[in-house]
Amino acid sequence: MKRTRFDNCYYYVYLTTNLINGKQYIGSRKTKKTHINNDNYLGSGLLFLKAVKKYNRKNFSKVILNTYTNQKEAFAAEAPFITLYNTLEPNGYNISPTGGLGIPSSLSKKTQTAVNKKLAIIRNTPEYKKLRSQIAKQLCQDEEHITKIKNGVLRYILENPEKVKLNKQKQKKIIQSPEFGKKMSRKMIQYYKETPNAYEKNSKAVKKYYKETPNAHKKNSKAVKIAMNRPEVKKKISDYQKRRFQKMKKGEWNEIQKIRLSKPSTKQKMSDSAKKRKSIKKICINCNQIYYKKTINQFNKNLCDNCRKQ
Repeated sequence: MKRTRFDNCYYYVYLTTNLINGKQYIGSRKTKKTHINNDNYLGSGLLFLKAVKKYNRKNFSKVILNTYTNQKEAFAAEAPFITLYNTLEPNGYNISPTGGLGIPSSLSKKTQTAVNKKLAIIRNTPEYKKLRSQIAKQLCQDEEHITKIKNGVLRYILENPEKVKLNKQKQKKIIQSPEFGKKMSRKMIQYYKETPNAYEKNSKAVKKYYKETPNAHKKNSKAVKIAMNRPEVKKKISDYQKRRFQKMKKGEWNEIQKIRLSKPSTKQKMSDSAKKRKSIKKICINCNQIYYKKTINQFNKNLCDNCRKQ
């Protein structure tokens, strides 16, 4: 039998009493078997924590009522002990009659909806988003956190191969659907409209990726070749080319190109790229004259302009 991290743990139900006013609190706890007698944990209820701040920890005592092997059994045992010792407010510090902090069934529907609304308001604030982004950046830089995540993912894949296959099939269906493509295109358009210098940021990120990762071009070229050999991709390319030729016959394609070239951003890019290109010294085959060329003609590579016109 394989040992897990829960083999050396106990689940127990405890009772804490306030020595000043006599109020009590019941809860459940998970600890190691060796630390069960030396556990200084008193409780984590909302009313109980307020009382600890008011009366101090020294004025509280804890007693273990019973031990269990599972977490569900411990949570289920809280309700009868709460009724037996009468620890619900205002007589005690327990809020729910079933107990079980962090379980959805422990709270009533009204309180659960109210808590969810407050959390939604807090999570949509810019301050909360900044904090979450800072925490995520710190965790991504931490090597221990990254190794833990990798090990957890590998364990899940090895233990649940059938679930992994089903998830892959679902993802393929979602990605191949036309609705998903439309949603992604809308989101990308909004991103490029709202965020300034989005193209520059993406280009810098791509350049960093190619510099840092070795053999990145080879990997991407292999992936592109594999994708191009698929029949679905070939059909899409052929359909696109057919549409393009139909537009060229009607004269729509030239109008689209004129609109693209009329933009000042495209003109600047073209001029900058032309300036960066160096002129190449060449000798013509017919007249044996030296000429300088920035662009290479595919059909007449070693001919000057005068010979090419002839």
